[in-house]
Amino acid sequence: MDKALEIAPKDPLLLHMKGMCSRRQASGIMKELLRNLRYAKPTPESDKQNAKSEAYLRLIVEDAKKAFNEALNIALDSGSDFAPTVEYSYTSQIQLLLDVLDFGYRFSGAQTRTDFITSPTSNWYLEQLDATEYLMERVKSLREGDKPSHYIIERQKELDDIYDDHSTALQRWNSFAATARTSKYIAQIHRQIVVNLLERDRKVRSKQEGQEVQRNWSLLPVRDRQRIVELMEENLIANPSSDHDIRYWFHAVRYLPHVDIASVIEKVANWRASGDSLEADYYLYILYALQAIDGDTTRLAKTKDLIRQTRMKALARNQRRSTHSFEWYGKGQGLSRLTYHTDLGEWDREKFYQDTSSLERLTGTVTHIEGPSSGTIELECGLEVFFVPSRISLQKGIDEYTKVSFYLGFSYSGLRAWSVERLDSDRH
Repeated sequence: MDKALEIAPKDPLLLHMKGMCSRRQASGIMKELLRNLRYAKPTPESDKQNAKSEAYLRLIVEDAKKAFNEALNIALDSGSDFAPTVEYSYTSQIQLLLDVLDFGYRFSGAQTRTDFITSPTSNWYLEQLDATEYLMERVKSLREGDKPSHYIIERQKELDDIYDDHSTALQRWNSFAATARTSKYIAQIHRQIVVNLLERDRKVRSKQEGQEVQRNWSLLPVRDRQRIVELMEENLIANPSSDHDIRYWFHAVRYLPHVDIASVIEKVANWRASGDSLEADYYLYILYALQAIDGDTTRLAKTKDLIRQTRMKALARNQRRSTHSFEWYGKGQGLSRLTYHTDLGEWDREKFYQDTSSLERLTGTVTHIEGPSSGTIELECGLEVFFVPSRISLQKGIDEYTKVSFYLGFSYSGLRAWSVERLDSDRH
C-alpha cells in the first residue's frame, strides 16, 4: 500500500484503502485486548502491556482517520460531493469510531456508558465522539432532502446510544464547563452539552409520540437554544473558523426570537471566508435575499452574484437535489421568516407541502417565459425567481408582465416559486 501511494499519493481510492487497512488492524487490537480482559488473569505486567496496546491502538486509529480524511478532501476537491469515495470516507470512519467508542466503554470497566464518556480519563474517546457527531452531520447533508439510507439510520442509533443518562451527562458536562474553561477539551465539552440537549428532547418526544423521532432544533425549548448559542459563541471566540461550531450556532440562533440578522450575516460571512462550504454560500445568499425582500437592497448585486456562485458550486460538485428548496420564506420578521422544509410536513410534487400555515405568499411580475417549463418572476426588490409557466397556463409572448403571487423557496440553484397564482385575470 505504501509503495502504491508513493506512485500515486493523491489517489483517493488508495488512501481510502489505506484507511481500511488501519481500521482492520485497529479491530484486531481491540478484539485481542477485550479477549485478554475477559480470560487472562490481571497482573501488574499484563496491565502494563494492555496500556501499551491501547496506546498503540490510538495511533492506528489516528492513522486511519488521517487516511480517510485525506481521501475525503481530495475527492471533494475533485468536484464531486457525492462521489462514492466521499460517502465511503465518511461512513467507514464513522463505523471505525463507533467501534472504538464501544471498545473504550467495555475496556474501561465503567458501570454505565455515561460514566465512561464523562470520565476525565476518557478525553481521547471524547474527541472521537465529537468527531463522529460531526461526520454524521456531514454525511447526512449529502442526502439532504432524501430519506437517509438504512445504514446511516443504524449508525445514528448506535451514536444515540452512547449516552444512557442525559440528565447525568448534562449535569457533569455543565459542571466541567463551569470549572474547566481553560481545558483543551472545553470546545468538545460545549458540543456534548448541545448533543445531550438535543437527545434529551428527542427521547422525550419519542416517548410522547410512541415512536422514534429525529432530532429537531425547532422544537427545543427556547432556554436550550439560548444556552446552545451562548456555548457556541464561546467556542467561536476561541476558533472563529470552526465549521462544527458555526453549524450548531446557526441551527440554534435561527429559531430564537428577535435576532439581529446583521450579526448573523457577520458570522455566516466569516464561515464562508474560512473555507469552501457550499452551505455557507447558500445561507449567506438567503440572508442577503431576506434583507432585500424586506427593503434593504444595498447588497442586491452581491446577492445576485452569491446566488450565481452557489449555483455553480453546486453544479461543479454534482450536489444532489440542487433544485430542491430546503429553506422557505415564511411569516415573521428577519431571520424568523426562514422555514425549514421538514417543518412543512410531507412533500408532494403536485400538491406541494401538507402544512403551509407558516409560509407567506410573495408577489412579483413575470418578466420572461422561455417555454412551458421555464420562466422568470421578478420581485419588487429586483431578485429573479424561477417558475414553471405551464403549471398556471402562462404562454410565451402572451403572458409576460402578468402579476402573480407564490410561495418562495431557496435552493442551491437559486430562488424558486411554487403554487403560483395570477393576481389579475387579464391575458396580455
